[in-house]
Amino acid sequence: EEDIRKSIIRAADAEAEARAAWKSIFRPPGALRMVIIPGAEEFGRLVYAVYRSFVSGVRDFEVFLKTREAIDLIGDITKLTAEELAALKTGYLTAIEEMEAVAAHGKALGMNDVEIEAFMKLRGETKGMTVDQVAKEMDAWKVTAQGGLPTKPLGKSSLIVDENVMIALEKQATGKPLQPGEQALLDKLKGYDTSDLRVAGVVRAKGGATIEQFNITVARDSTEYKGVLSELEKFSVGRAKGIEDRQIVCDAFFAKTEPGVKPVLLTHDKGIYNRLLLMTGKDPAKLGQPVAKAFPAGFDVTVNGRTITVVPLPGS
Repeated sequence: EEDIRKSIIRAADAEAEARAAWKSIFRPPGALRMVIIPGAEEFGRLVYAVYRSFVSGVRDFEVFLKTREAIDLIGDITKLTAEELAALKTGYLTAIEEMEAVAAHGKALGMNDVEIEAFMKLRGETKGMTVDQVAKEMDAWKVTAQGGLPTKPLGKSSLIVDENVMIALEKQATGKPLQPGEQALLDKLKGYDTSDLRVAGVVRAKGGATIEQFNITVARDSTEYKGVLSELEKFSVGRAKGIEDRQIVCDAFFAKTEPGVKPVLLTHDKGIYNRLLLMTGKDPAKLGQPVAKAFPAGFDVTVNGRTITVVPLPGS
């Protein structure tokens, strides 16, 4: 009975995810062609939705037209013109081909189904992304061997947060009592767009399932990564937790971003932001006020030609 119950739950979850994927590509009629025409800017959303529908067992176009997903996507099918219906079918069949190509490339790299789906989702979230570009992203991600799952690059509104912030957010979400310092950092966060918070892989591995990881562009055993890490070690960045904190900061320097985007790290840890400020030539002890107050908008740190913005959060 327990196996049957779990099977039913898995099936229900798969159906719910498929419906969510289809709903995410719904557009008013005027913009529908941007999603269903192969090569269009948002065609990847259709590919991801088709992939999710395949997972839930829908594999035939005619069957699809009768599903709730089809109704969510295009409304009353009988009102489509012959040209619109033909375009939808062409898009659907091309989406299957592209989906299979991405899946085959992932399998060739030794990826599992969860990792492959993450790349399908990544494409769905990235306008204009082609099959070839997805394959290149797969290759690069596999080379870095960074763990976790592939995620979209950091954008202008993305914020990297440390473990202290993650813990405070989870306490707030579950109604647990907050320490004064945790409340102070959360109050500071209210002044930011928190729609795309991210954590480093080492933090994600501890929990924080509600906050997405960010990916890095090099392997952690690469010369570039080790070079930045060595500089952080010279200034004892992290101090108390040392190695783990330095990895968080080092990952931020190598974060995968959209073009022109500079990574922003919000940290509540004095051992991180005080030591990083020292790397800029400024001594926290000589400021005459807390670092968080002296630099409310943060400060830039450059190491080996890479720059991040560090925002010290109050309350520590």
